[in-house]
Amino acid sequence: MSESTPNLDRSLAQGIAWRGGIRWFTQLVSWAATLMVARLITPTDYGLFAMAMVYAGCVQLVNELGLSLAIVQRRDLTEEQIAQLGGLTVLASVALFVLSVGLAGPIASFFGERTVRGIIIALSPTFVMRGVQVVPRSLLARDLEFRRLAWIDAGEAVLWSSTTLVGAFLGLRYWALAWGAVVSGFAVMGVLCLLRPHRLAWPRDLRSVAGAVNLGWYVVVSQLCWYVYNHADLTIVGRLLGKAALGAYTKGSDIASIPVDRISAMIGQVTPAVFAAAQDDHKTLRRYLLGLTEGLALITFPISVGLALVADLFVLTVLGEQWRPAIVPLRLLGLFGGFRAIFNLFPQMLVATGHARLNMRFNLLMAVWLPTALYAGAHWGTTGVALGWVIGYPLVTIPCFVRATLRILGLRARDYFRALWPAASAAAGIAVTVLALRVILPQAWSPWLHLGVVVLAGGVAYVAVLLLAHQARMQEVAARVIELTRVRHAKPSPAYATAASDGRPRLLLISYHFPPDAAVGALRWQKLARYAAERGWGLDVITLDPACLARTDPSRTEDLPAGVRIYGIPARHVWVERVVELIWRVLDPARRLRGWTGPPDALARAARPHPESLARDAMRWRPRGPRDFARGYFASLEYARTWRWARAAARRAMQVIEAGVHRAVISCGPPHMAHEAARLVARRRRLPLIVDLRDPWSLVQRLPEAIASQVWFALAARYERRCVEQASLIVTNTDPLRSVMRGVYRAAASRMIAVPNGCDEEDVPPSQHGRRFVIAYAGSIYLDRDPRPLFRAAAQLVTERGLSVRDFGLEFMGHVRAFDGVPIEQIAAEEGIAEFVRTYPPGPRARALEFLSRATMLVILPQDSDMAIPAKIFDYMQFDAWLLALADDGSATEQLLRGSTADVVAPDAIDTIAGLLHLRYLQHLRGEWPERLATDPRYSRREQANRLFVALEAITGVPPRPVEEPAVVCAAS
Repeated sequence: MSESTPNLDRSLAQGIAWRGGIRWFTQLVSWAATLMVARLITPTDYGLFAMAMVYAGCVQLVNELGLSLAIVQRRDLTEEQIAQLGGLTVLASVALFVLSVGLAGPIASFFGERTVRGIIIALSPTFVMRGVQVVPRSLLARDLEFRRLAWIDAGEAVLWSSTTLVGAFLGLRYWALAWGAVVSGFAVMGVLCLLRPHRLAWPRDLRSVAGAVNLGWYVVVSQLCWYVYNHADLTIVGRLLGKAALGAYTKGSDIASIPVDRISAMIGQVTPAVFAAAQDDHKTLRRYLLGLTEGLALITFPISVGLALVADLFVLTVLGEQWRPAIVPLRLLGLFGGFRAIFNLFPQMLVATGHARLNMRFNLLMAVWLPTALYAGAHWGTTGVALGWVIGYPLVTIPCFVRATLRILGLRARDYFRALWPAASAAAGIAVTVLALRVILPQAWSPWLHLGVVVLAGGVAYVAVLLLAHQARMQEVAARVIELTRVRHAKPSPAYATAASDGRPRLLLISYHFPPDAAVGALRWQKLARYAAERGWGLDVITLDPACLARTDPSRTEDLPAGVRIYGIPARHVWVERVVELIWRVLDPARRLRGWTGPPDALARAARPHPESLARDAMRWRPRGPRDFARGYFASLEYARTWRWARAAARRAMQVIEAGVHRAVISCGPPHMAHEAARLVARRRRLPLIVDLRDPWSLVQRLPEAIASQVWFALAARYERRCVEQASLIVTNTDPLRSVMRGVYRAAASRMIAVPNGCDEEDVPPSQHGRRFVIAYAGSIYLDRDPRPLFRAAAQLVTERGLSVRDFGLEFMGHVRAFDGVPIEQIAAEEGIAEFVRTYPPGPRARALEFLSRATMLVILPQDSDMAIPAKIFDYMQFDAWLLALADDGSATEQLLRGSTADVVAPDAIDTIAGLLHLRYLQHLRGEWPERLATDPRYSRREQANRLFVALEAITGVPPRPVEEPAVVCAAS
């Protein structure tokens, strides 16, 4: 089934807008460069290059094997199948490169020009370049990334024009044209591989890609046939009439086709992907065919008719007397150009509707008929060849392509020709006006003035006929354009939305983690959302696109209240990262080889693992080795990558925010660049900024080893300072962090409050107390969460009491396979308790709560970040189990648990930990267990949420309270 029509309309409108807005300007630059080059390069040089391009253009169609369109059309291809198709195209392009070098001599002999051999050899590397481009370019088109493709093609055109012009100024003659093609092709290949890197695979299993290969075969045969009849005129003129006639004919053909064909090609690069998405919806395809035909006709008909009417004035005035033989070809081909532009849609429709084979047959017929007509016309020179196009092309196109497409779509011929009538009648008005003026205007006028007046009068006549004779129709066209514009700029649709809560004031939250993300960082505002709804707030959330998540938990979105809308922003790589990765892939084999052949101590150093994290006091500005430079690079790369996401999040937030509805912008991090995104939005929309720090930012005390650099802290301090200065409220997760922040930012001290996490009012599995004493940990073992103190204390308990695995065990759930690169099982074996330790993979929150309910004791592993509190501690509090926190005195964790029944012990006090385990084990044997800490009001999330929203509403005002909490109804979109 096709995608929704509004989405396809939006994609089509955006694609045409980007192609038109960017490529049309660059095409004007290219056209101007072509005119300048024409004054520097002779018709003979153009003719030589055109002879080489007859062969080169044909090969460019074959070397992708038609698989570009197959990848766009077949959306069910797997990554492995696409990799095999990519490998197949590269192999074909390399083979064609070798073949072209060998055939360059015979082709030059065919044209009777030895110089053509060198030009073909010079152009041969572009075949490999195009082969490499097939997969990334096709994937961008399939994903409807028309903006990127437009910029890439525009850059290629500008680079080709500039390099060719430089070569012409340097007197390179025909080599300037070849130089432009090679340089621009290489540059585009590099850009595409950086923007959309892809894996290539040897095509071992061709049966798995047989469907795509068959479709590609039909496409490539059709393209070859199209190339044969589309370039037959150049071959015939070059062979029968000589290189001078070919140069004049080529120049007339280029001028006639550049404006018309570029418009048609611009739309043709957008429509295949859109047509393929709507292939089962013939009603939509009919609407697209009529609308695009009418639009093309309105643009191309006046250009074609105008060129035909002023061909002589244009050539002699702009190009000069030496190009006089190009006048007649320009006149005839210009008149024919508009007709050909509108018929380019029919082959695309045939392929999109599953009739690629029928399209191939029609093209085979054209490849036989049209060259025959052009050859016959060559007896009357270039004029006869041009007439072969004007007469011969419609004789096959209309009864074959047009008739078959209209029949397949169920479209009546009169409806189709009705769409052409406004442009055709207005073009007739141009003809009458221009012909009359050319008789009336004085011959003494300068050619430039004469040309300008005629062109201006023709344009005025065209617009006048449209407005006077087709006013109602033009109003419909204008309404259609406005509708497409509105669709393009429409408010984005959420990726997920709960039941509506119309009329509520809303808050906008930017947080990298939010449901359905299963990360613990997504839990804070998942739970706060319900208290926001109770107080009358709706919530719009800008978060990471769920498609980018390695693990999701759908149950978390089901927990959200009414009035929540979630907008996903994908995380993308930055171009520097792609360049470095490419360089690394090139250098890595040599590095590995040097390591294998190096001395044993070098091998030992290479094999030695890096620590997973470094404390802040271990980082220095002065580099001590290559690893310090690498950490600095990765630190800056992390900020560059998250900054790119933040900019995209800010742009989406600007589209979502409604004046008078949204009252504040809230950010939650880490990742902390969410705060920068919120700062930009709040500043532009003049809304209060609420910064919620789940963990310290510039004051963090430990970093992962890969980014452990003073570069990271310098960037953190820079962005944090901006956010604090602008924020109306800074929320920290712990009291110690608030105290330190107040000391660092004294001017903002009065705007800082501490709002820890808390225990939620949710149903959890009841605690299970069996015979076995189980110490459990749920979360991640990373940074400084060293399990060794716990293992050593447990080993004392096991040894002194002679326990077996039926009596005692330690269980871990989450990302707990290793610490500092050492497997957790190895650490347990070193401490002598390997058989007592068991690990479980990460799972949904419900499974994690079930895991915790089976524990006799729940443990918090040590951390040297004394301003942070592990969020899991509040989950622990909801169970009737002893809570053991390995934390230093004065840390945030110790302050939180001070005065409770939890056991807080310094991590290095092994004997004390062992003594506590003895005590709790004996209590367990007596059937004693503690009461859960969640009953203490100070640990309630409701109390913490009340503190947060009271402070927030002091800034924004109190929203009207909802009369009742609506039932939760979830709907994904």
